[in-house]
Amino acid sequence: MYNNISIKVFSENKLDYKYQQIAGYIPSIEYRHVDYRSFIVLLFKNLFQNKFQDSIVYFHIRYLKWRGYLFTIPIYIVLVCLCKVNSVKITWTCHNIHEHKFKSSAINNVLRYFIYCVSDNVIVMHSSIEDKLPKFSREKVYTASFGDFKPHFKNALKKSDNFSKEYNKWLKKRGISYPDAIYISTNQMTSFVLKKAQRDSQHNYLIIDPSNDYHNVSNNVFLFCKNFISSEVHDILNTGSPIGIIAIDNISVPTSIYMFASYGIPMLVFDSVPSNQIVMNYSIGYTFKKSENLCKKIKLIKSNYSLFSIRSDRFLEHNNWENSASIHEKIWCKNT
Repeated sequence: MYNNISIKVFSENKLDYKYQQIAGYIPSIEYRHVDYRSFIVLLFKNLFQNKFQDSIVYFHIRYLKWRGYLFTIPIYIVLVCLCKVNSVKITWTCHNIHEHKFKSSAINNVLRYFIYCVSDNVIVMHSSIEDKLPKFSREKVYTASFGDFKPHFKNALKKSDNFSKEYNKWLKKRGISYPDAIYISTNQMTSFVLKKAQRDSQHNYLIIDPSNDYHNVSNNVFLFCKNFISSEVHDILNTGSPIGIIAIDNISVPTSIYMFASYGIPMLVFDSVPSNQIVMNYSIGYTFKKSENLCKKIKLIKSNYSLFSIRSDRFLEHNNWENSASIHEKIWCKNT
């Protein structure tokens, strides 16, 4: 409730850790997860029953969803039309320029343009993402951020049955207490990182990617592909002085940047926007190109590890959940 007006935000996506934090700082809004079919029914009912009386209602699109070649765009057209006739405002958080699970880049591009045009507000997690959106109506685009991910992993309960046993066995065999570098991801660049890791015989790598399965890995690499780990991440990142590796060629802000920064871990990121800009602007690591090996960059970071770690704290001072929530609140509460 804000100035005696109820503010309701509906989203297809369940409240994950990111938006639990953001919504938690805005007690004046009611944030709800809703299936798109149920929301369509609710919008139809409101045409006749006026269920949104004395309320400001938002439809929050957080990820564009693939629903097949025939239905992806038509379903969004129906949702948008119903929102407009019900005076429901649309907020789109553009996490990725190219959505991960879209099977057609052409449909992705058309839908991204359409959603940008019909949205009342657009939120990006870095200003460089705005540059990839249409040039008009830039006044409706706001830049927010993520924040500290340490509590998320520290309080995680789900454990992998196989990981700890196999990982500790590998550490003992290598005669180390923690790896030199850590890569945790499910994107298509894992094989690229794996090849670079196997060429670097001077360092030990932990690579976790349950979306792929690789064989014949060199001894300096512990590769875990059986399932994702959650509660173990805290102990891994909280032990020793590892370096985080991030490799993503999509135009989006990897949450891995915030994950590693939350533990004061310097990073090596693939030289692509916006990851390279974030890491270099805040001096929390180095970038690497496809032609470069990782060995030299790892040695450079190790020689100034504590300085990079301090800068990670400063990065999170500027980019945190509270500041991000204030951006969202400005959008959702500005008309009350």
